[in-house]
Amino acid sequence: MRICSLLIAGVSFACFVFAAEPPVKIKGVSPADLRALKFSLEEFTCSDGSKTIPFAQVNDDFCDCADGSDEPATPACKNGQMYCANRGFSSKVIPSSQVWDGICDCCDGSDESGGRARESSPCPNTCKAMAAEARKDQIQELETQREGLKVKEQYIQKAREEFAAKRTELDSLKVRLTTLQAEKSVAEETKKQAEAAESAARAQLEERRKAEEEAKRAANPEPPAEEAAKADESADKVEPAHIDDVHTEATDEVPRDDGLGSASDDVDDFDIDDEEDGSAPKDAPATAAASTPADDEELKPLVDAAKAAREAFDKINNEVSDVERNIKNIEELFESDFGADKEFYSLKGQCFSVNANEYTYELCPFDKSTQKPRSGANTLLGNWEQTDEWKSTHTKMTYSGGLRCWSGPDRSTKVTVACGRDNRVSDPEEPSRCEYTLKLFTPAACSKEHAMALELELETEEADH
Repeated sequence: MRICSLLIAGVSFACFVFAAEPPVKIKGVSPADLRALKFSLEEFTCSDGSKTIPFAQVNDDFCDCADGSDEPATPACKNGQMYCANRGFSSKVIPSSQVWDGICDCCDGSDESGGRARESSPCPNTCKAMAAEARKDQIQELETQREGLKVKEQYIQKAREEFAAKRTELDSLKVRLTTLQAEKSVAEETKKQAEAAESAARAQLEERRKAEEEAKRAANPEPPAEEAAKADESADKVEPAHIDDVHTEATDEVPRDDGLGSASDDVDDFDIDDEEDGSAPKDAPATAAASTPADDEELKPLVDAAKAAREAFDKINNEVSDVERNIKNIEELFESDFGADKEFYSLKGQCFSVNANEYTYELCPFDKSTQKPRSGANTLLGNWEQTDEWKSTHTKMTYSGGLRCWSGPDRSTKVTVACGRDNRVSDPEEPSRCEYTLKLFTPAACSKEHAMALELELETEEADH
């Protein structure tokens, strides 16, 4: 339809084109789709343009169009779709296979009317009742949004204050770290010097001991080699008769290992005994003299100084490690996504649980998800993973890398986040093996935009009635 208006004073006229109203309504087709179809009272063209049929064949319970567009209100076409107007409530689209199946899918009953054996629908029109129930749910949801938003503002304020304090703390820690690192360098150098002085004193003392030992050996020389050899020959000279007597006496007794033997055996036994009790043979040369109280007294100041330097270095080194760790924790906190206004930050450090059958499921936001039987240890269902989905929507949390299932994947948890008046978890499920789902309700997820949309929708419905 074209409407034109002619303007005066030589100004050209303007034309406005409006879509013409369809010549007739087709059951099961939405008003928007109806305007897109090509048809008249005589002919109907399939949506894909592949075929034109007489209009009388539309909704005649015989599928003519390959795309199913000619049978929206009958089950003739497997790929057809039916639009339910559901006046007074929300419109709905169902598969045409659900038409005339004896189940009321549309609240206005249109999916079960005009069947092969009946014209009227056996389904009562429940749209008004459903609208009233839906309105009641919307009002409750709006109240939840409003109450949750009050708490959310508190969460946001708390996050602002704590993050401001964390920034101040981070700046202070960085200054402190610079100071500590300088002190650490000094302490490390002091430690090196003290240890070097101790080592040098010990080496000097050892050299002095060796020199004293050499002086002792020089003052008391060993017997000449010739005299030592003569002493050995005289010790070996034993009368044969004596040897035979000893042998005879030994064989007359019960055989036993009494340690008797040759002179060389006696020497060997003496050596073994000396080695076993830790002492050296009397004629063995001494390698180093033991430290004396005088030596210990001489080293004590240096030993104490080195020990004190090490302790001082260890102390400041531990302080540096602590400060570096605290800086890292704060920087990681700043990199975490707690929402546009840090509204989810208040959930960090808290845990919420729900019982289901014989298990207790616990969710610690931004940390982990666990499962615990009535008797037994916790099973890790996943650690917090900051995904792109979370950063873009703040409605889906992911916890991955949990305890591996027997012959299966690592356990994991998906959490749906929704607005709630308080913080709680519910509806634990395991839709797939070792893959769990939870729902987290929290004021942090409440939305001003959603609350305004609900208000507008309720106002519109009230005006319509």
